[in-house]
Amino acid sequence: MSSMHPSRHDLSSYEFRQQRRALQGPDTAGFVRAMLFDYSCIAVAIAAVIIGSTLLTGFSFAGLLVTAWIIIASRQHALLVLMHDATHFLASHDHQFNDWLGELFTAAPMLVSLQTYRKDHLAHHQHTNTNEDPDWVRKLGQPEEAASWQFPVQQNMVMFLAKTWARSVLYLLRSFRHLSGAGNATTKRISPAAATLKRWRQGLYLSIAVLLTLTGGWGWFALLWVAPILLVLPMIMRLRSIAEHFALPYHNEFNGTRTIKANWLERFLFAPHNVGHHLDHHLVASVSFTALPKLHATLQAEPAYRQHAHLNDGFVLGKKTLLADLRTQAVGSPMQHPVVVSRT
Repeated sequence: MSSMHPSRHDLSSYEFRQQRRALQGPDTAGFVRAMLFDYSCIAVAIAAVIIGSTLLTGFSFAGLLVTAWIIIASRQHALLVLMHDATHFLASHDHQFNDWLGELFTAAPMLVSLQTYRKDHLAHHQHTNTNEDPDWVRKLGQPEEAASWQFPVQQNMVMFLAKTWARSVLYLLRSFRHLSGAGNATTKRISPAAATLKRWRQGLYLSIAVLLTLTGGWGWFALLWVAPILLVLPMIMRLRSIAEHFALPYHNEFNGTRTIKANWLERFLFAPHNVGHHLDHHLVASVSFTALPKLHATLQAEPAYRQHAHLNDGFVLGKKTLLADLRTQAVGSPMQHPVVVSRT
């Protein structure tokens, strides 16, 4: 093993190769269970607010509404995490069914395109933390945006979060616009399967619009679906993005990405469906989210991983937290990886 530049190529033991092979592949049942759990949480939160609106007033109702926003936004984020699994064809062995699940039930409700996200995300895996990584370039390609991704934080954390919120909203809206396919070339020929999926997606939107119109539900839709996207989801997404690839040493493949093994509450709020195992996912992207904890246990038996992996035990709660990294850790600068934005 190279002590200077350890990488996934050092994960070469026979035991690791065998266990990795056993863990690889989709988990359709796990994907569907997770999806049903997310929608159930959303449904309960929405029902609680609608019922509460007839029983509560003032601060009591406001508290219920804010709680519902947090729960709904956390599950909106969870749906995007499931879309991420479908991007890697980990929702089903049948690629068409995989994309049907991922597009209609996880991507479309969040107004993004699975196909557009897949193109960007696979490039992100191939060129992680370089100027050929689309996600990296969106964050660090412009000085005014790049400044908000620099760590450690030199100011009061409350002030940092307050300043970050508005930027997070704008960044998320720009990301949604890009990932919805808006502004992309529309003349490129698409496959019959993709065309059929696009029609199903349009039909889904039309059906929801008709239902909301007939029931007079547009106000509730704005309050209980759009508001969480605008008010809460941006900060969840920003925190998760920071956790994945920022405030890190960037010395090698094991510490330019982070894995966080958080408690159940932080996982529910910030890292659903084992997405906190991000380093593990980057090392073996063909493992479903349901098997990531087992993959992590397998990786910890490997010397290269044990010695060099950047691991945290929580976001804000724990002994070695992400928050501590943001405040104090002597980290490498992302700008050590110069980003060149193509003008062509």
